Amino acid sequence: MSGIPFGKWDNPNISVSFDGTNIIVRDISYSGSDDLPASVSIELVIFNLTAPVAGDGITMTNAAGQVTFSTQKRPLVYDRTIQISDSFQNIGGGYCHLTCTGTQVRMISGNANIRTKGIVMSGGSIRSAYNRVFGNYFVSGWDATFNKNIGMPLLILPPMY
Repeated sequence: MSGIPFGKWDNPNISVSFDGTNIIVRDISYSGSDDLPASVSIELVIFNLTAPVAGDGITMTNAAGQVTFSTQKRPLVYDRTIQISDSFQNIGGGYCHLTCTGTQVRMISGNANIRTKGIVMSGGSIRSAYNRVFGNYFVSGWDATFNKNIGMPLLILPPMY
């Protein structure tokens, strides 16, 4: 996929992330250590690096005559940013920037199940939860449990797209 994806969906058992190329969907109610894909219907908004084009409506140009703003396509308008956490936060029906939101290690039968984290969206609220498997490692009885969310704020778009 080319561009920056934002999405909204409604399923408390699905974690969604974006790795720069693919949207990854996982069922977080599954407690095993293997990497099983899931599915969910996502309403997507994708912004890419194309210049605006002139047309009907409002068009703004710079001194060189290049179009810098046009209402031909909807511009990127954001509502706010939030700091993702493991607790649900209400985003009021907006679109969330899809990205990997951290790393989590769960201990399963003596093995460290290492996963990237993604976004769970339910009832207009979002939180961070485990997503794609990075690896499974035997750790000789050592508890490698770990849970860390990214420090980067996530953009939330208003429900206007």
